[in-house]
Amino acid sequence: MSKVGLNSPATYTLLPPSVAAEEGIVRYLSNLYEVQNRDKSLFDAVEYESEVEKEFARDLDSQRERQALRQVALMVQNRYAH
Repeated sequence: MSKVGLNSPATYTLLPPSVAAEEGIVRYLSNLYEVQNRDKSLFDAVEYESEVEKEFARDLDSQRERQALRQVALMVQNRYAH
């Protein structure tokens, strides 16, 4: 590992690509809400970035309404459309 200073008192540690990729994958997988009512959803899991998003996905999942779960799917699609 090497350290690189970026014109500030802070120093950053660069990780080997394989470690950085693994950490990214672990972070992504740990932020997935697994849909319980899969017959009502377009996706098996919904990615969230905050506890509010996680609660929203959980609440929509528990309602067991196809329209509510479609909203989550549209939110996910819109997030990656940009």
